[in-house]
Amino acid sequence: LAVYQNGERIEQVNQESSSDTYGQLKVVLAPGQYTVAVIAHSGAKNAVMTNPEKITFDGKVTDTFYYYGELTVRGDTSQDLTLQRAVAMFRLKITDKVPENVSRMHFFYTGGSSTFDAVHGVGCVKSQQGELRDVVADMYEHGGVFEVYTFPRADSNFLSVTVKALDAG
Repeated sequence: LAVYQNGERIEQVNQESSSDTYGQLKVVLAPGQYTVAVIAHSGAKNAVMTNPEKITFDGKVTDTFYYYGELTVRGDTSQDLTLQRAVAMFRLKITDKVPENVSRMHFFYTGGSSTFDAVHGVGCVKSQQGELRDVVADMYEHGGVFEVYTFPRADSNFLSVTVKALDAG
């Protein structure tokens, strides 16, 4: 949760799913007008929310939800927020056995973004994204599923994905 006033971030609260108060965020604010951005994702590190129009993530984009809106504080108040999904997902489902010499899958994709604009609800940087995913033992017998995420951009109507199966070398 990041709170902004007059274009400046004045408060940020981060929370992990292991927290006893998960899903309940609390900030103390003086009476006034604010904007609020909330990002919920399964990444390893907190999103950088200095600017709500350019939220960045350390590492790959994960399944991400967001809220952005105005908040008027007149005293003690509580507000319920409904988050929306921010990402598009590409899912590769392999139904055949994965060949035993394949150790990783490489996904390279364009048309999305790794940076999110919570004000407008879209990706805001033309990104070339790449991810490596390990093939686990069970996939050699039963196939498997790989998922990669990106933030859709307003100026792009498609995602271009190249997938390569890699051996250990």
